[in-house]
Amino acid sequence: MGGLGLLLISVLVISRRKSLLPAFAVVTTGCLLSSGAVANAWTFEGTVGQAKAKTSLPASKQNASVVLVDDEDTSWSLGAYYNLTRNWQMGLRYIDLGQGRVELTANTTTPNDIHSDLSRYVPILPNGIAAEIGYRFIPSESLSSTLFLGAYHHQYKTQSEMTGGAMLKYKETDTRPYAGVSVGYAVYENTELLLKYTY
Repeated sequence: MGGLGLLLISVLVISRRKSLLPAFAVVTTGCLLSSGAVANAWTFEGTVGQAKAKTSLPASKQNASVVLVDDEDTSWSLGAYYNLTRNWQMGLRYIDLGQGRVELTANTTTPNDIHSDLSRYVPILPNGIAAEIGYRFIPSESLSSTLFLGAYHHQYKTQSEMTGGAMLKYKETDTRPYAGVSVGYAVYENTELLLKYTY
């Protein structure tokens, strides 16, 4: 190899229990519940779905080769919403987007420098709290749709390891906006099944 060293970087995002957010897309299915005494004021939501982070290796880093990119994971959320009017609602959600991972290789004579340079290239799938406001369309008793905007406050950790080298760790906090749409179908008087897309 002419004196060049082979560098293997394995980056693992650890966002469990601690968490512009790189763009993410989430498709979820869930259940929206309201109970008799508070049906006109509060609704509660739980979702499970698939999250995907939007990442790409910067042009200046093209001397590195991508071995593996895992930028999708199972996501879930829990939310409570207060109905301001028949159509307007606001609420809080806890959102966990899962974890991401990437492995890179590169030929270099300065492995520590390139490790530091590439260690933040990772799909970010954090968890945190979101504040949300939405407008609900109710075309019929059994069908509804909601357009919503939110702000996602999250903390995430990244952990980067190099073959035969030191481990680098980062922790960051951020708040980013998001938007989305959901469609609900009433299966019982106070229960809806949801299909939800968030970006």
